[in-house]
Amino acid sequence: MIRLVAAGLLLGWIPGALALRLPWGDRASRERLDWDERAFWAVILSVAWSAGAAFTLAVFGRYSLGRLLMFTAVAAGLVAVAYRSRLRYREATPPRVDAVVPVVLFGFALWVYHPAAESSAARTPAYTSTKACRSLSGATSSPGKIS
Repeated sequence: MIRLVAAGLLLGWIPGALALRLPWGDRASRERLDWDERAFWAVILSVAWSAGAAFTLAVFGRYSLGRLLMFTAVAAGLVAVAYRSRLRYREATPPRVDAVVPVVLFGFALWVYHPAAESSAARTPAYTSTKACRSLSGATSSPGKIS
């Protein structure tokens, strides 16, 4: 679960948050954006970066999630080292109380659609014992078919 959260942050938040903080262009107007707008643009830019990096790796036949995570981590680390304290916002607007609503919705969605729940059916004792019995008996037909 920790790896899933770390990968989600690395692919869905960090590249965009760093891109918004780069001291290029009109950084002052990006800094004055509300907290939720900055979060929205951070996610959009991160998804664009992740998709572009994934396609680039795929073009060269080297795509894997591990490589994508490593590529993104190295790029984010290089940006962080190159710009250090210039990435800090000086006069950013703080989050408002209504910013709690999306966080609560996200937490509720994680609770309802927990990633481990997707594969729990394949680990139930009935499923695994039936599968083991079929493999031991050499049966190749499914239970509903008559051979």
